[in-house]
Amino acid sequence: MIKINTIKDLIRRAVIAILIGSTTFVFCLLFGWNTVTIKTFYIIIILVMSGIIGMISKVLDMDFGNFTLRIIAHFILTSLAVLIAYLVYPISFLDDWKQGIISFLIIYLLIWIGFRIWIYLDVTAINEQVKRRKNYPRK
Repeated sequence: MIKINTIKDLIRRAVIAILIGSTTFVFCLLFGWNTVTIKTFYIIIILVMSGIIGMISKVLDMDFGNFTLRIIAHFILTSLAVLIAYLVYPISFLDDWKQGIISFLIIYLLIWIGFRIWIYLDVTAINEQVKRRKNYPRK
């Protein structure tokens, strides 16, 4: 039985990933990839793919194997989601499959770095709050 907290977490992850995925797609278009025909169906594909990738990120928090194994699982599942989305919406600005793989790897790496920075900033802010509470004189 799936718990309500798990469902809430998956929805939260999907929404965050949709924001990241749509922003990434817009930046890819902005930074010089060729003209693309954008139809409502294509936008839906990008949003669904991004949401699914967000839910896939739950793998990183699961309790199996070590973190390296979870990263590999996340990468493989994310690659499959992107491949399936590409089969449904073959993005016209990718000239060939090599460019697609390189683009995917660059985007995956940039998003991964962004998340690592985000986590670092969150942990730093939490540590600062804890430090301030410890140093706050009680009456």
